[in-house]
Amino acid sequence: MTQYSLLLSEALLFLGGSNGFRWEKRASLKGDVLVFGKRKMKTQMESNATRNQATFPAKRHSERGVAALELAILMPLLLMILFGIIDWGYVFYVDLTMTNGVREGARVGVTRNTIAIAEADAKTAATNYVSTLGTHNNIVISAAMTGTEQLSVEARIDDFQPLVGFLPDSALPSKLTTQASMRWELSGE
Repeated sequence: MTQYSLLLSEALLFLGGSNGFRWEKRASLKGDVLVFGKRKMKTQMESNATRNQATFPAKRHSERGVAALELAILMPLLLMILFGIIDWGYVFYVDLTMTNGVREGARVGVTRNTIAIAEADAKTAATNYVSTLGTHNNIVISAAMTGTEQLSVEARIDDFQPLVGFLPDSALPSKLTTQASMRWELSGE
């Protein structure tokens, strides 16, 4: 008996006792046969051999190059998804940096004594903050007092240039604008 047969017969004895199960060794290439009473049950090796012959006929055509063809078909889609993720990530990064820059500019500006100094310092602080984005996009910063108590700082990109540029122009925003307003702390003095 093979090792597989011994393990299976021990498991059967453990689970169900000797309820008529016995192994017979036959001169066959298909393996052992499990006999229960008068019925024969196929072993795993025999059933796999029969199933493989019935289900998988002999190969008629070569499958060489199929993986390369599948890759060639899917690669443009995968690259478009990858570069789209990179471009949209860059859009969010630029927008977040501009938002933080105008907020910082407004925060600096509201602590100054005069309106002219407040506007100039707010614009300078916002410009310094967004300068970390580099010169890839032209960012316009403006700071102005709205009414007598609010300092408003705005950052704007009129022609946004993506980082990779693989996606069509309609897939990304062409303009980005962000604004922050804060109450001028020294307006009552």
